[in-house]
Amino acid sequence: PITPQKGMHLSYCSHTSFGAPRPRRLALRRLARTMLAAGVPLSLPALAQAAPGTAPAQLWPFAAASATALAALACWQAWRWRQQARHAQLPVDAGTERLSVHALRGAAMAGWTWRREADQLLFAPLYQEVLGDKQARLEHTLTAWLAEVHRDDRARLSLAFRQHFDGQAPGTFNCEFRLRHSDGQWRWLLARGAVLTRASDGAATQASGIVCDISERKQDEEWRMRCMLEAAPEAMLVADVEGKVHYANQIGARCFGYPLAEL
Repeated sequence: PITPQKGMHLSYCSHTSFGAPRPRRLALRRLARTMLAAGVPLSLPALAQAAPGTAPAQLWPFAAASATALAALACWQAWRWRQQARHAQLPVDAGTERLSVHALRGAAMAGWTWRREADQLLFAPLYQEVLGDKQARLEHTLTAWLAEVHRDDRARLSLAFRQHFDGQAPGTFNCEFRLRHSDGQWRWLLARGAVLTRASDGAATQASGIVCDISERKQDEEWRMRCMLEAAPEAMLVADVEGKVHYANQIGARCFGYPLAEL
């Protein structure tokens, strides 16, 4: 009988060499050695070429054992290929995730998730970079977080959240607001998101979105607005719904008799 040696390629392995021994491999090796030691062929063609005079009833147990061994080896090979494909795919997924994080960081964006249970609002770690504060909290209740928003924007932002959560504003919602930066200045941010799941009564149970810094865009808009106001031949004022004047051109300041800085 032929005794398999270490590193030998057996015909039923499709010329695949064994690597580090594993329990499943060792069990298959013991089965092969036992069959070879007993003079049992390991392939069906070899069984077909058995010596004349051998009763078919005596060959069937050996054929069944050989087929079982081949099936087990085929399953093990398929399992190994699947594991290799999975390990080969992991670096791609990790690299994609890193690229996504870098893209969000470059765009000054941070993800957020809201859950109805306990009114929990959870931000991604990039939120700390948006605020310029590495010690900024990432877990809030929606009510507590809204208390940190600029008082002139708080009611508007709260209404945008509630209307979207209640289904009065379907699709996605967008709202601009101001939040204090670590340098003490108020920065303009944009909140954008959508409801992910709703309960049977239609109430939102989970929502997700992003917040991003739009301060540069707001400064550019303000600069263009001032240019248009100063170019106007008449008195021009920019005021909110409460009547507070945010900006006036030179002609408007002279008409009202106040210095421009006091308007």
